[in-house]
Amino acid sequence: MVPALLRSSYADDPVRKGHPGVFTIRQYAATTVFSPPESLARAGIPQGLFHPGGIEFFGNANFLKGGLIYSDYLTTVSRKYAQEIQTPEFGFGLDGVIRSSRASRLVEF
Repeated sequence: MVPALLRSSYADDPVRKGHPGVFTIRQYAATTVFSPPESLARAGIPQGLFHPGGIEFFGNANFLKGGLIYSDYLTTVSRKYAQEIQTPEFGFGLDGVIRSSRASRLVEF
């Protein structure tokens, strides 16, 4: 949810401007979904980010998806894990997000 906030509510903050947002993926299986709009309001995330290209995930809000979409760079704990999360078996429904639009931003450490 922090990358979504940095891209929306804090987009014009002079301290944040010019600094890329990095999101590290450690455990995809721990993803949770929340019911909008309550969860968005409680987290301070603008309702405008709730759409299929944003944090919407099958009618719910998925903050892990928000991290994937709104970060400038994605990192993982290993090269193998970076490959695994791009597969249906280990991607938990989010593998397509990385493969289709974020693979070029995925940096393995």
